[in-house]
Amino acid sequence: MAIGECPECKKSVSTGASACPHCGYKPRGCLAKSFVGVLAAIIILCGLAVVGSLIGNKKPDPSPPPTPAQAKAAEACRAKLETARQGGALHDLDWTPGEMPLVVVGPAFEQFPMEAKQGFAATVNCFLMGGKAEYIQFDVVEYLNHRVVGTWSLGRFKAKE
Repeated sequence: MAIGECPECKKSVSTGASACPHCGYKPRGCLAKSFVGVLAAIIILCGLAVVGSLIGNKKPDPSPPPTPAQAKAAEACRAKLETARQGGALHDLDWTPGEMPLVVVGPAFEQFPMEAKQGFAATVNCFLMGGKAEYIQFDVVEYLNHRVVGTWSLGRFKAKE
C-alpha cells in the first residue's frame, strides 16, 4: 500500500486505510463502499424474508390422496355415470371444489323410480367424493327447463314436488 496525504489534516495516511488515524476523516470511496455493503445486506435479508414467507405459507393438501379401495369405488361410480349419460339420464356434471356441484339430468331421469333416483344421486356423490364415504350437497336440475327436480343432502335424495 502506498502512503498518501489526508485531505483534511494533511498528515501521512495509508491509501488503503478506511479512515485517517489522526483525524478520523473517511474518504468518499470508503463511504460508498460501506453504503453498497449495507444496501446489499438489506436486499439479501429482504430476499430471504420473501422466500421464508413463501415456504412458511404453503398450505397443506386439504385431503389425503384416495386409498386404492376409494380409487376403485370412484372408478366404478364414473363407469355407472357414463352409462347413465349414454342412456340419457345424465346430461352434465360439473364441479369445482368449494362450490356447489352442477348435476343436470336428461329426460330419462324423470322415468326412474324413486329408488333408482336415490341410487343415481348416491353414485354422483361417490364420484364427486373420489370414492370416499363423505357426503356433499347438490341439486339435480332438469336439462330442458332448468328446473330443480331434487336435492341430495346428507346421503338422501329428496325429490321436489
